[in-house]
Amino acid sequence: FPIPAIPNHPPDPQFKYPHYRQAGFTLLELVVVLAILALVAAVALPHFLVGKEDADLRAAESEVRAALRTARTTAVVENREVRFAVDPTAPAYGIEGDAMRPFAAGRDIAVRIVGGVTATAIAFFPSGGSSGGSIVLSNRHGRRELPIDGTTGQVADVP
Repeated sequence: FPIPAIPNHPPDPQFKYPHYRQAGFTLLELVVVLAILALVAAVALPHFLVGKEDADLRAAESEVRAALRTARTTAVVENREVRFAVDPTAPAYGIEGDAMRPFAAGRDIAVRIVGGVTATAIAFFPSGGSSGGSIVLSNRHGRRELPIDGTTGQVADVP
């Protein structure tokens, strides 16, 4: 509360004015909090990035599984051989003769075929079978292999 001034009268030196603490934080308190936040971010950020890379790899696996089912189904329905192909340089995948599709995760995914009809293709036959082989997907975080059964043409579930 303000103390009214008395005109032409000097303030009393014995009078103690009430001191109110200003609301807010000191500069030191703010610096300490920012340092703690920086430390927490430095420890937690790498874990979030690994989670994203793992999610990208799982998404790429899901994309390839769907495309493989499409290739097998097309071979059976249209009664013709259909080849699923990969382009390791792009990296991209698709059915031969159609446009190759890049991975949604981008260029961070590496793809290759092991044991296919060629080094970049796996054939699916009208009987539902395939040439067999595996598709290997990888990034900095890990690797996933999708083995394709030659008899049934289906992708085996690998944990």
